[in-house]
Amino acid sequence: MKKLLIVLAVLAFGAGMATAKLQVVPPATATDEISTRTAGQPSTVFLYDNIEAGNMGWTHGDNTALPPRFHVDTYMAYGGSGHSWWSGNFDYDADGGYGNGWVDFLKVPATLVSGYPIVDFAYRADSEVDYDFSYVQAESAGGYVNLNKGWCGLIPWTQTTGFYLGNKDNPAVVRFEFSSDGAWSDQGGNNTVGGGFACDNIRLYDYSTGDVFFYDDVESGGLCIPSGPASAGDFWHIDQTCAAASMSHVWSVAYPDTSFVQPNIQNWLMSPLVDVHTAATCTLSYRRQVACQTDDNDFWTEELYVDGVWYDCGGWWGDICDTNGAIYICYPSPVQGKKAWILDALLPATQVGFRWTFYTTDDGTGPDLCNHAGYYLDDFKVYGWVPVVNVEPTTWGKVKSLYR
Repeated sequence: MKKLLIVLAVLAFGAGMATAKLQVVPPATATDEISTRTAGQPSTVFLYDNIEAGNMGWTHGDNTALPPRFHVDTYMAYGGSGHSWWSGNFDYDADGGYGNGWVDFLKVPATLVSGYPIVDFAYRADSEVDYDFSYVQAESAGGYVNLNKGWCGLIPWTQTTGFYLGNKDNPAVVRFEFSSDGAWSDQGGNNTVGGGFACDNIRLYDYSTGDVFFYDDVESGGLCIPSGPASAGDFWHIDQTCAAASMSHVWSVAYPDTSFVQPNIQNWLMSPLVDVHTAATCTLSYRRQVACQTDDNDFWTEELYVDGVWYDCGGWWGDICDTNGAIYICYPSPVQGKKAWILDALLPATQVGFRWTFYTTDDGTGPDLCNHAGYYLDDFKVYGWVPVVNVEPTTWGKVKSLYR
């Protein structure tokens, strides 16, 4: 199917919601209102699920465990030749880049340091400004702390002046982290060049004496250790809560109750696939409540599925309750935001579906003023107009002639 991609500023729906960025989205229209483009025509409901009958064909899982992407490569290496560590690949374009929702680590082996210990290195980056970051970190009291504020945007090869390790754990454990959000990477339409993060000439040394404790020039295959995050668990479940839009049940990612979403997750929820092969028009809609902290890089993404093709619909964050106040604590529900996608430009089609993925950072998210956290989904519906096929009068004559 030809993808007629258009650029659309996806509508904010519900007070307190904000789009993460301008997105390349499918040839479909996002709207807060049910379409009236077929006014006067009977509407056929292909699927309606208010989540009251239990799991009716939904699937969900955890994408947190990711393979390491850091690897030794000659592409755009430091100094124009040789080898460097690179968190990136050629999966999305020919000039190198990275994908949505990456969390990638490169660890320096534990190294005993002394004197005035410094870590320095050369690095380059090309990632989405203000959303996709590269960090250098060190262990302190058993946990990792950032030594920089996070690099993003286009940064050519740069030699750092070094970061002090004397107030961190000893033996020193240093690592690099590259992380991307759920949209607008090379995978989502942002064409970086050699995108992601690369580093070289990684050195731990005593600034006062010049003694070198560790050095990786990456020419011998690399001495550092690539790794990805471990599995965090799948927390999507059907919950009975006053956050429901209708009746009492919703899909929720908050666990063990409605007030907290676990840290460092990439949990996805996918609707059943819906047969729309008879549809001349098609709208996919749902209701939701969100309690996603706006100051902590927690967010969710949405993707549309049509006949084997996935469309990136964007990424968002926001908190309805914090904006509107605590009047939404209980029923009638705060799930007032109605999200609808008009899919007519993708017809004819056989099957459609939708997927939501919720992302958190290392402290999770919630609760908000309403004691809610995360994302609540209810009243999923796919409907449209199915034209009536009139039978030609001559056809009836042909049918009757069979019985003479």
